[in-house]
Amino acid sequence: MPRALEWVHETTPTLLPAAREAGMSVQECALLRLGRFAPTKTPTGYRVHEMTADDPQTGAVLAAIDASFRDSDRMGPPESSEQKLRMRARLLVLVGAFDTLGRPVGGGMHNPRGDLTEVTGIGTLPAHRGRGIGTAITSILTGTALREGRSPFLSAATRSAVSVYETVGYARVGTACIATENERG
Repeated sequence: MPRALEWVHETTPTLLPAAREAGMSVQECALLRLGRFAPTKTPTGYRVHEMTADDPQTGAVLAAIDASFRDSDRMGPPESSEQKLRMRARLLVLVGAFDTLGRPVGGGMHNPRGDLTEVTGIGTLPAHRGRGIGTAITSILTGTALREGRSPFLSAATRSAVSVYETVGYARVGTACIATENERG
Protein backbone atom coordinates (compact mmCIF):
# COMPACT_ATOMS: atom_id res chain seq x y z
CA MET A 1 0.00 0.00 0.00
CA PRO A 2 1.56 3.33 -1.01
CA ARG A 3 1.95 5.96 1.68
CA ALA A 4 -0.33 8.99 1.47
CA LEU A 5 -0.36 12.42 3.05
CA GLU A 6 -3.46 14.61 3.24
CA TRP A 7 -3.69 18.30 4.14
CA VAL A 8 -5.63 21.51 3.53
CA HIS A 9 -3.65 23.62 1.08
CA GLU A 10 -4.76 26.97 2.49
CA THR A 11 -3.38 26.11 5.95
CA THR A 12 -0.05 24.69 4.70
CA PRO A 13 0.65 26.15 1.23
CA THR A 14 4.35 25.21 1.23
CA LEU A 15 3.56 21.48 1.43
CA LEU A 16 2.24 21.23 -2.15
CA PRO A 17 5.51 22.21 -3.90
CA ALA A 18 7.51 20.19 -1.33
CA ALA A 19 5.46 17.04 -1.99
CA ARG A 20 5.84 17.43 -5.75
CA GLU A 21 9.57 18.10 -5.41
CA ALA A 22 9.82 14.87 -3.39
CA GLY A 23 8.35 13.04 -6.39
CA MET A 24 4.87 12.49 -4.97
CA SER A 25 1.70 12.66 -7.06
CA VAL A 26 -0.73 15.21 -5.63
CA GLN A 27 -4.46 15.24 -6.24
CA GLU A 28 -6.16 18.55 -5.48
CA CYS A 29 -9.82 18.32 -4.48
CA ALA A 30 -12.41 20.92 -3.59
CA LEU A 31 -12.97 20.99 0.18
CA LEU A 32 -16.59 21.74 1.04
CA ARG A 33 -18.55 22.25 4.22
CA LEU A 34 -22.27 22.45 4.72
CA GLY A 35 -23.83 25.89 4.56
CA ARG A 36 -27.63 25.85 4.54
CA PHE A 37 -28.92 22.29 4.25
CA ALA A 38 -31.29 21.80 1.30
CA PRO A 39 -32.74 18.27 1.61
CA THR A 40 -33.57 16.58 -1.67
CA LYS A 41 -35.97 13.81 -2.59
CA THR A 42 -35.03 10.36 -3.76
CA PRO A 43 -35.71 9.97 -7.49
CA THR A 44 -38.70 7.92 -8.56
CA GLY A 45 -37.88 4.24 -8.93
CA TYR A 46 -35.19 4.21 -6.23
CA ARG A 47 -34.97 4.08 -2.46
CA VAL A 48 -32.11 5.33 -0.32
CA HIS A 49 -31.71 4.51 3.37
CA GLU A 50 -29.24 4.00 6.19
CA MET A 51 -27.84 0.47 6.46
CA THR A 52 -27.11 -1.55 9.57
CA ALA A 53 -24.00 -3.70 9.95
CA ASP A 54 -26.19 -6.81 10.09
CA ASP A 55 -28.28 -6.00 7.02
CA PRO A 56 -27.71 -8.82 4.52
CA GLN A 57 -27.23 -6.24 1.73
CA THR A 58 -24.52 -4.20 3.49
CA GLY A 59 -21.75 -6.08 1.65
CA ALA A 60 -23.54 -5.64 -1.68
CA VAL A 61 -23.90 -1.89 -1.08
CA LEU A 62 -20.17 -1.64 -0.29
CA ALA A 63 -19.43 -3.61 -3.47
CA ALA A 64 -21.63 -1.24 -5.52
CA ILE A 65 -19.77 1.76 -4.08
CA ASP A 66 -16.44 0.11 -4.87
CA ALA A 67 -17.58 -0.69 -8.44
CA SER A 68 -18.67 2.93 -8.95
CA PHE A 69 -15.07 4.07 -8.35
CA ARG A 70 -13.31 1.49 -10.52
CA ASP A 71 -13.14 3.82 -13.56
CA SER A 72 -11.34 6.50 -11.55
CA ASP A 73 -8.09 6.94 -9.67
CA ARG A 74 -10.00 7.13 -6.39
CA MET A 75 -10.17 4.08 -4.22
CA GLY A 76 -13.50 2.75 -3.08
CA PRO A 77 -14.29 1.62 0.45
CA PRO A 78 -12.11 -0.86 2.35
CA GLU A 79 -13.09 -4.47 3.08
CA SER A 80 -16.69 -4.92 4.22
CA SER A 81 -15.64 -6.74 7.45
CA GLU A 82 -13.72 -3.63 8.54
CA GLN A 83 -16.68 -1.44 7.59
CA LYS A 84 -19.13 -3.58 9.57
CA LEU A 85 -16.98 -3.30 12.72
CA ARG A 86 -16.85 0.49 12.32
CA MET A 87 -20.62 0.59 11.75
CA ARG A 88 -21.25 -1.33 14.97
CA ALA A 89 -19.03 1.15 16.86
CA ARG A 90 -20.92 4.04 15.18
CA LEU A 91 -17.66 5.26 13.64
CA LEU A 92 -19.19 4.87 10.19
CA VAL A 93 -22.70 5.47 8.88
CA LEU A 94 -23.49 3.72 5.60
CA VAL A 95 -26.32 4.63 3.24
CA GLY A 96 -27.40 2.37 0.38
CA ALA A 97 -29.30 3.19 -2.82
CA PHE A 98 -31.50 0.52 -4.42
CA ASP A 99 -33.46 0.10 -7.65
CA THR A 100 -37.08 -1.10 -7.84
CA LEU A 101 -35.93 -4.74 -7.71
CA GLY A 102 -34.01 -4.09 -4.48
CA ARG A 103 -30.58 -4.30 -6.10
CA PRO A 104 -27.89 -1.96 -4.72
CA VAL A 105 -26.94 0.73 -7.24
CA GLY A 106 -24.71 2.86 -5.01
CA GLY A 107 -24.24 4.39 -1.61
CA GLY A 108 -22.03 6.51 0.57
CA MET A 109 -20.93 7.01 4.13
CA HIS A 110 -19.95 9.47 6.79
CA ASN A 111 -17.31 8.98 9.47
CA PRO A 112 -18.29 10.60 12.79
CA ARG A 113 -15.47 11.91 14.98
CA GLY A 114 -16.51 14.22 17.79
CA ASP A 115 -18.58 17.13 16.47
CA LEU A 116 -17.41 16.58 12.87
CA THR A 117 -18.02 13.97 10.23
CA GLU A 118 -16.54 13.48 6.79
CA VAL A 119 -19.06 12.51 4.11
CA THR A 120 -17.20 10.22 1.73
CA GLY A 121 -17.39 7.38 -0.78
CA ILE A 122 -20.53 8.59 -2.51
CA GLY A 123 -20.86 6.51 -5.64
CA THR A 124 -23.48 5.35 -8.10
CA LEU A 125 -23.07 2.57 -10.65
CA PRO A 126 -22.52 3.99 -14.17
CA ALA A 127 -25.87 2.72 -15.53
CA HIS A 128 -27.75 4.73 -12.86
CA ARG A 129 -25.84 8.02 -12.96
CA GLY A 130 -27.45 11.32 -13.91
CA ARG A 131 -30.75 10.56 -12.15
CA GLY A 132 -30.19 12.33 -8.84
CA ILE A 133 -29.20 9.25 -6.85
CA GLY A 134 -25.87 10.73 -5.71
CA THR A 135 -27.70 13.85 -4.57
CA ALA A 136 -30.21 11.73 -2.63
CA ILE A 137 -27.40 9.74 -0.99
CA THR A 138 -25.64 12.98 -0.01
CA SER A 139 -28.90 14.41 1.35
CA ILE A 140 -29.64 11.35 3.51
CA LEU A 141 -26.07 11.25 4.86
CA THR A 142 -26.11 14.97 5.61
CA GLY A 143 -29.49 14.78 7.36
CA THR A 144 -28.27 11.86 9.49
CA ALA A 145 -25.12 13.76 10.46
CA LEU A 146 -27.10 16.84 11.43
CA ARG A 147 -29.58 14.82 13.52
CA GLU A 148 -26.58 13.38 15.38
CA GLY A 149 -25.31 16.92 16.07
CA ARG A 150 -22.30 16.69 13.75
CA SER A 151 -20.95 19.24 11.27
CA PRO A 152 -20.44 17.49 7.91
CA PHE A 153 -17.72 18.26 5.39
CA LEU A 154 -16.44 16.52 2.26
CA SER A 155 -14.04 16.77 -0.64
CA ALA A 156 -14.68 16.36 -4.34
CA ALA A 157 -12.24 15.53 -7.12
CA THR A 158 -14.44 16.63 -10.03
CA ARG A 159 -16.61 19.61 -10.93
CA SER A 160 -19.61 17.29 -11.47
CA ALA A 161 -19.24 15.95 -7.91
CA VAL A 162 -18.99 19.50 -6.56
CA SER A 163 -22.26 20.40 -8.30
CA VAL A 164 -24.00 17.39 -6.67
CA TYR A 165 -22.85 18.51 -3.24
CA GLU A 166 -23.74 22.16 -3.86
CA THR A 167 -27.33 21.06 -4.57
CA VAL A 168 -27.56 19.81 -0.99
CA GLY A 169 -26.06 23.01 0.45
CA TYR A 170 -22.30 22.47 0.55
CA ALA A 171 -19.96 25.33 -0.38
CA ARG A 172 -16.27 25.31 -1.22
CA VAL A 173 -14.04 26.50 1.61
CA GLY A 174 -10.62 25.36 0.45
CA THR A 175 -8.53 22.71 -1.28
CA ALA A 176 -7.84 19.24 0.10
CA CYS A 177 -4.56 17.80 -1.16
CA ILE A 178 -3.75 14.09 -1.22
CA ALA A 179 -0.15 13.18 -1.97
CA THR A 180 0.85 9.60 -2.74
CA GLU A 181 4.19 8.03 -3.46
CA ASN A 182 4.87 7.31 -7.08
CA GLU A 183 5.66 3.68 -7.85
CA ARG A 184 9.36 3.11 -8.06
CA GLY A 185 10.57 1.08 -10.95
